Amino acid sequence: MDSKQKVTVKRLKLGEMYQSPRQRLWNEIRKSSQRFSTKDISLAAEINYSSTHSYITALKKAGIISEIERTPRRGKSRAIEMIYFKLDKDGGYTAPAVRKNGEIIEERSSSQAMWNTLRITKQAFSADELAKVASTDELVINSTSATQYLKALFQAGYLEITRKPTYRKNGQTKYRLLPNMNTGARPPSVRRALQVFDYNLSLIMYQDTPILEAERKYGAEMDGEFLA
Repeated sequence: MDSKQKVTVKRLKLGEMYQSPRQRLWNEIRKSSQRFSTKDISLAAEINYSSTHSYITALKKAGIISEIERTPRRGKSRAIEMIYFKLDKDGGYTAPAVRKNGEIIEERSSSQAMWNTLRITKQAFSADELAKVASTDELVINSTSATQYLKALFQAGYLEITRKPTYRKNGQTKYRLLPNMNTGARPPSVRRALQVFDYNLSLIMYQDTPILEAERKYGAEMDGEFLA
């Protein structure tokens, strides 16, 4: 990467439409599906070159894109080439989640299981109840995880309290999904520290720390192994 290349990072206000770095890269790849370079996508998506290169490399290993052309870079040695790719497998709007080795990530997360339970049953649950109902033989959810998820969704405005906590047995707070907050099939993501992101609306619904506020405004790095 040319050390003089500058990439402007988008700054968002709370409540403004937000897209993850991976989603922004994927959007630009789809727009230029027949021919694009890493540099093209990096500049268009306003994501740094290193992160863009990592994601494009992972997509290539996954067979989602393929190399179509190599040309010498203008004013550079013939040994330095610009590599162009094309999109071979367009799975739709949502950016593919891939590991660095090209493995496509498809998992049923605990958040998905709890979100499905809240959406489909439309019932009120305590943390213990939600953990029990949402768990399966392959996926066991503990009460602590359910408590954290319920509290985060409540803070973000998704849930209402139908019963306040008591000191009696099974006296946990009970929550129910508000009808107008059934935003779609994908579960709101509770991020590091406390941040709730709704993939269906592409909105940050709630966050609790100034560190995440700064990260949300200025961060453009991919999230390590999962390239999110």
